[in-house]
Amino acid sequence: MCKNPVTLSLLEAGEQAQSLYAAQAQKASQSFLLEGIDLANNTDLKYKNSQNQRLLVELCLMQLASITPDGEKKKLNPI
Repeated sequence: MCKNPVTLSLLEAGEQAQSLYAAQAQKASQSFLLEGIDLANNTDLKYKNSQNQRLLVELCLMQLASITPDGEKKKLNPI
C-alpha cells in the first residue's frame, strides 16, 4: 500500500510512522511484496481448519524469512 505515495494517507498511523513505512516500501521490490502477501494469505485461509495452528504460523514465518529481496526463495546449500 505504501509503494504508491498517494495511498499513504489511507494508513491509520502517525506522520512519522507513515514516512518510515514509505521508506521501507521503496526498498522492497514488488515481486518480494507479492510473494509475502501470497504466503500470508494462504496461511490465513488454512488457519481455521488447521490441526496445529501454531505450526502453520511458524512455517509461514519461516517461508517469509526465506524469500530473497528479488522475490525468489533462497536455495539451501547441500551439506
